[in-house]
Amino acid sequence: MTPRIGFLGAGRVGTTLALGWRRVGRDVRAAWSRSGRKISDVECLPAPQDVLDACDVVFVTVADAAVESTASAVTWSDRHLAVHCAGALDLDVLEAARRAGAKVASLHPLQTFADPDTTLTTLRGAAFTIEGDDESAALLSTLASDLGGRSLRLPAGHRALYHASAQYVGAFLTTLLRESAFLWRALGVSERDALAALVPLAVGTLRSAEAVGPVGALAGPLARGDAPTVERHLAALPEAHLDLYRALSLRALELARERGLQDDVAARLFALLESP
Repeated sequence: MTPRIGFLGAGRVGTTLALGWRRVGRDVRAAWSRSGRKISDVECLPAPQDVLDACDVVFVTVADAAVESTASAVTWSDRHLAVHCAGALDLDVLEAARRAGAKVASLHPLQTFADPDTTLTTLRGAAFTIEGDDESAALLSTLASDLGGRSLRLPAGHRALYHASAQYVGAFLTTLLRESAFLWRALGVSERDALAALVPLAVGTLRSAEAVGPVGALAGPLARGDAPTVERHLAALPEAHLDLYRALSLRALELARERGLQDDVAARLFALLESP
């Protein structure tokens, strides 16, 4: 049977998934949004229960803090599959649906969500992490494939750790770009022009890491054991940036040692970075 898909919540994630599945011919039947926001070509119903009455597979795509309360405010049955898309939440937030006889699962696209058209492009090749029983996981894997994604089963009870790991290459990467661009102000370069120079560097680094792994892709003075350059960096950086530079450099040194940096060279760099 072709599932009738519905959404409780019409934010970036819900809207993007709904539009993507509509475009590949899936039966995206209905959606509800507390704000009244509508999804193009999807019927917007006045109450969340209306979506459950019309659909079999219901994605709870409200804000993470509202997933449990939203799922608890409607009446589920054994014909439903309740799915949340929150990276850090375990399945217990859907306990109300489970108690009513519904199957419960999670599907988290491991990608940054911007506008739907841009995100649907970046979802091709992205991982969609799945938690649930075999039947539910098989359906969600097919839905991920519809969008060009790769499915990955996660063990129960580790969602927060998984989501925290994603922060390093999601929000933290964005933060590092901003930090780097900020330093270019001292050079008289605008943030826009700085990012035009820095983003290709970041993209090239990621491509190298994809090709040869993080250790093989490490470059710069730490990789080659260039203590004088690191010392010049420390002298040039504003006080507010030193702690972050030191912390990241110490982690990068671990990669440099894996790459073959001699122990005595690494020791000099460790001493330089750990000194006040």
